[in-house]
Amino acid sequence: GDHVALDSVRARAWTAVLQIGATQALLGIRAGDVKRARAWLLVREYRKPTRFSRAGADATLAVDALAKGKLSARAAAEAARVDLLDTYQTRLRAALETVDDAGTRGFDVRRAGSAVLAEGYFGILAPSYAAQRGTPARHALSREFSRLAAAAETGNGAAIRAARAEIDRGLEGFRAAPLSEEETLRRAGQLQRFLSLVPIEYERGVDGGAGGGQAGAGLHTV
Repeated sequence: GDHVALDSVRARAWTAVLQIGATQALLGIRAGDVKRARAWLLVREYRKPTRFSRAGADATLAVDALAKGKLSARAAAEAARVDLLDTYQTRLRAALETVDDAGTRGFDVRRAGSAVLAEGYFGILAPSYAAQRGTPARHALSREFSRLAAAAETGNGAAIRAARAEIDRGLEGFRAAPLSEEETLRRAGQLQRFLSLVPIEYERGVDGGAGGGQAGAGLHTV
């Protein structure tokens, strides 16, 4: 009957499975074992697609290219690693946002489960974090994620807020996987497109120096 504990256990087990899946898939790719890689890539999550971003499938495409001899094992493994790291960093941010949102709504079960998910996602990203920030920084941030999970499980609001603040500081400027040249160009194109929409939306919503609700909504969307 302990719903908070049950959801925490579920989240902890699930992220452990995801970490094993990512590790085994990359090992399979590096060994050129396409069958093993494909099997373990089934055990993963994806970024939620939006109007401006697609669900990442680069790992699957890389394995297909490896199978056809179009990519080396090393290149395929790097493409898959970037895809998986980017996915789990996105999921980490979403889990932390859910922790905050669930707390304001009084959803204790959801808050606890999301905090444990965040801890697990960071476990997948931790080697990359250590490579960029150092092992001591990795351990320090891991402790904050553990503190967040424990506080959420016990409903300690003050400890949750303290851990969240430290986590935000620790993650500031961190990107688990560098952007590929293709992704950099795609995002630059998006930025140019959005910027070109600003004067159009502004002109539609402003008349004689006075703006209405439509202008605000349009600019907010952009």
